[in-house]
Amino acid sequence: MKKTIYFLVASLLFAACGQSPEEKAKKLVEESVKKSLYHPESYEPVEVILDSAFAPKDDPAVYEKAVRLYELSKSGQEYEDNMKDAKSSMAIWSDSYMSSYSKNRYNEAKEKFEYYSEKVEENTAKIQKTFNEMAKLAEPGRRFIGFKVSHKFRAKNNNGDVLMGNYVYLVDESVTNILAEYDSDSEEYKMVQALFQALAEKAEEELEELENGGGDIGE
Repeated sequence: MKKTIYFLVASLLFAACGQSPEEKAKKLVEESVKKSLYHPESYEPVEVILDSAFAPKDDPAVYEKAVRLYELSKSGQEYEDNMKDAKSSMAIWSDSYMSSYSKNRYNEAKEKFEYYSEKVEENTAKIQKTFNEMAKLAEPGRRFIGFKVSHKFRAKNNNGDVLMGNYVYLVDESVTNILAEYDSDSEEYKMVQALFQALAEKAEEELEELENGGGDIGE
């Protein structure tokens, strides 16, 4: 309901100025897209959808923290894989009657294992720190921060091939400035949205547990 009220109020304000939010959004994103194209004259808008944006989910600062978590998670997986490989190598080269060659290989694997074990520990601490920072940004709760514009378009790339673009823009309340821009087809954007979805589902589960009295304790 609040989302609808925000949108209706904004629509009335813009109508009084002679231009609807949708019209302003279309012009704003068109100007932005054309600046980045190899062939601006080939630009063809397909769809522009305007929706209310709310923090913390749509807050660019929260998004950046989510990207950081995604990058740290990828690094953490790489460190863990290398650590496991090193541990396997240690097992292969360990023997009570190790030759000089075997001993050297074992020591190399051991050094690698210790190095990546430390990296895993450091990375885990960074993940926790970043998560805490993101949680702090979300503390004020849900609040209106502007509008989210989903935009699909066609345009030629540098080879002259016509491709489809899919972008999401965060614009201010007056729909005059772009605050953030995302390629919604990118792996980064999809992973961040998946992270937000997972966090939302976890929060919903925890809320249900609280409403149900914390489970089966005492039964």
